[in-house]
Amino acid sequence: MARPLLPPVRRGGLWRPLGMGLLALSVAVQLFVLYRPRVGGTPPFPYADKVVHLVIFALPVVLAVAAGLGVRAVAVVAAAHAPVSETIQHFFVEGRSGDVADVAADLVGVGVGILVVWGVHRLGIRDRQGATLSMTMRTAPHHAQDPRGTQETALDASAEGQSKGP
Repeated sequence: MARPLLPPVRRGGLWRPLGMGLLALSVAVQLFVLYRPRVGGTPPFPYADKVVHLVIFALPVVLAVAAGLGVRAVAVVAAAHAPVSETIQHFFVEGRSGDVADVAADLVGVGVGILVVWGVHRLGIRDRQGATLSMTMRTAPHHAQDPRGTQETALDASAEGQSKGP
């Protein structure tokens, strides 16, 4: 059985507070950037605001899944937050207006976050002993249970067969 990149939150230990703390920090930064009033200035490069939107949506997705939250639930919540945040900006944040292009950048960020999670999980990362580390991707309860009680997807099972080091 391949070990997860970061143990799921319910396993406790050091990763629980660290993973959830990093997730909380990334969400706090996201909320600050999205809901602060417009500040003047020239962007450092063209489309810098779109890059910021992409990053502030991708990072919480990656950290949430790494902290042990289900990838589907995280993706749904993050994708729902994209249009909601632009609507709130348009009606309630001084100097801000909702932008469909920002929603698109947010959704691309969610997709990039999922692709990063999938890539880490699929490709695996080898530790010093050569064992493959992969990110746990928990899904619906109908999947097989491992001995530690975490649910595994078919991707986990296929990664297990590939985890045999050279």
